[in-house]
Amino acid sequence: MPGQHTEHAFETAIEHYLTTAGGYEKGDREAFDPERGLFSQDVLAFIRETQPKEWDYLVNIQKEKAEETLLDDLCRALNSEYEG
Repeated sequence: MPGQHTEHAFETAIEHYLTTAGGYEKGDREAFDPERGLFSQDVLAFIRETQPKEWDYLVNIQKEKAEETLLDDLCRALNSEYEG
């Protein structure tokens, strides 16, 4: 059984489990925003779908910068240290 116990095999097994039994979906590499560490379009779609009033309010204020503003603010919040 040479080669069975490799990091790639381990990653494949974990990915398979998470996408078949764990409720996860495999993301598209091209859609990943490495600068922010997010699937930015998925985040924006989620916000638009689950918080339409708040999204409309933000668009009304920020206009064409609404997406960038939301993503930047989210990243800032995720990167900040917890302040108890």
